[in-house]
Order: sequence, then structure tokens, then C-alpha cells
Amino acid sequence: MSLDNPTICTYVIPDELAKYYTSEDRDQLRLDIPIPLPEYSDVDEYLAVFGSRGLFDYVNEVELRKDMRRFIYDETVRIQDERDDALILKALETGFELPDIDPDPHPVLDQAEVFANKFSHIMRNSPSEELAELMRRQIAMMNEMSQVIRVRNWDVAQLTSKCENAVNDASHNTDVHPHELSNLNEKLRNLHVSYACQVELLAEKQRKEFRDMVDALYNGGSIKDGSSKSAEAAEMRRPTQKSESEEPGINECYTIYLGAQLKSMHNVRLLTAKSMVDLCTPLKGTDVGSLLQMSISLYGRLLSATILLVPRDPLYHCSDGS
Repeated sequence: MSLDNPTICTYVIPDELAKYYTSEDRDQLRLDIPIPLPEYSDVDEYLAVFGSRGLFDYVNEVELRKDMRRFIYDETVRIQDERDDALILKALETGFELPDIDPDPHPVLDQAEVFANKFSHIMRNSPSEELAELMRRQIAMMNEMSQVIRVRNWDVAQLTSKCENAVNDASHNTDVHPHELSNLNEKLRNLHVSYACQVELLAEKQRKEFRDMVDALYNGGSIKDGSSKSAEAAEMRRPTQKSESEEPGINECYTIYLGAQLKSMHNVRLLTAKSMVDLCTPLKGTDVGSLLQMSISLYGRLLSATILLVPRDPLYHCSDGS
């Protein structure tokens, strides 16, 4: 017996409710109801069947609804009990079968939990000077993000004001071409997309920097002088390690407008790299960067900058390896 296959039970209106019903056709007092009730079905649906038979002239509708609900509940409990008893009896006859459990010899650790444990460890055991430096850098990251958000809000407010003024002008001046409104709306959408990319890139950068500092403190290093034991060990394992210290690189995103009327908006990304050849090497062995490499060869080895105009996403060429 399964609850997926309802059992048809016959409900009969009790005599105390149908005492004023004088017809000889007693089948009008019967109704087949599936138990349990189908999904999106209730007692009123079956109560309406009795109403269509004209029985509400002889039977109290409120009392009939209560009796039908009681009948459906009792039958549902009975059928469920019978189903449970059948399952238990079958299990006793055939024996209980435990599911095969294949223990994973290499459990996957939750990175968020690992980081939380490391952070708790350094908060308990690291020197107060190191924790103060960690908090100072965290505040600096928050200020940097707040600055980007403030600039974004200002740019959005300015462009939104232009859109509102253009709409007002269009409502009073029929000579305004709808194309101007479309250009402003497109600029506003592109502005939101551009800043979304910048915020996402900055958040990922700050997240990595903060995790690196936590790892350095967890491994017994120091972040006060900008170095750590773990960072030094990682640098020693690199085959292209240089003896001299590298200057901090640049990785910034900007939005520029080109054209006589500043209608063409582009994202510009400024970044530094140790080797231009390594930066332009195609990823995954594909030849998608051949055109860029050819440009570098044509313009000589003294090339110090390359302008990449990307469609909205500043990470376009990095992700595509072009």
C-alpha cells in the first residue's frame, strides 16, 4: 500500500445529518473520496458535489463539512497506519538491510571552515602588534572599497540626473529625438556594469590579500614589515625568483569615453607584469593571442604599454587568454 496511489473510500452522510432527506435514492448520500486527498484538493471540492445534488436543502452545510473533514482525517490515519505496519512486517520477514557506506579516504575540507579555524587560532595566539596591523590593513581595505562605492554613486547620480532632465525635456519638447534618451539609458546600464566589474575585482583582490595575511600569521610569520616566512618559502620554490625586490604592481580599472560626443564607452585596465611575453602567452595551449603577439613584434621590444579595448568586462582578455 503506497501513499502515491490513493485509496478510494466511500463517504456516507450520517442519518442524523440527513434526517430531513426523504427521497428513496440513498445513493445521493454517498460519495467516493480518494484518501489521502490529491494535491491542491480540499474538502470543499467534494462538499460541492453534494451541493450540486441539491442536498443542502435537507442537510446543514456547516455540520456536513465538519463530518467530512473528520472522515478524511480518520481514514488518512488508518491508511497510514496500515502502510507503516506493512513496512515493519516486511522488514521483520526479510531482515533490515543497511545501506552500503563507502567511507571517503580523502575527505574534502571546507575552505571556509579551514579559514575560520586559522583566524580563530591567530586571534588567540598572535601578538597584539600583529593583530593591530591586521586590523589596520583591514580598515584600509574598507576605506578603499568605500572610496570606489562613493565614486560610483556620484557617477550614477550625475548620469541619472541627466536621464531625468532628458525625459523632462522630451515631455515638453517634441523635437527631442528618442535616440538621445536611448544613448543615456545605455550609458547608465554600462556604468552599472563597469562599476560592478571594478567592485568584484577589488573585492577578490582584498579577499586574497587578507587570507594571505592570515596564513602568514598562522604559519608563524609577521605582517608588520610586509613579509612573512610562508611568503618567503613560497618565493624560494619559484624557478624565476629574482634577488632584487619587485615594486608593487598596478592593477586598476577605469572607464573612458571616446568620440566627439563621448558616446562610446570603454573599460581600460592598467596593469604591470614581470614579462610582457608571459602576459601575452595564450592560455591552455590555444593560439588566441597570436594577433597581440604579432603587434608586439611589429612595434619592437621597447613597447611599454598595450591598450586593450574590451566589451564592458575588464577581465575579458585575461579570461579568454587573448
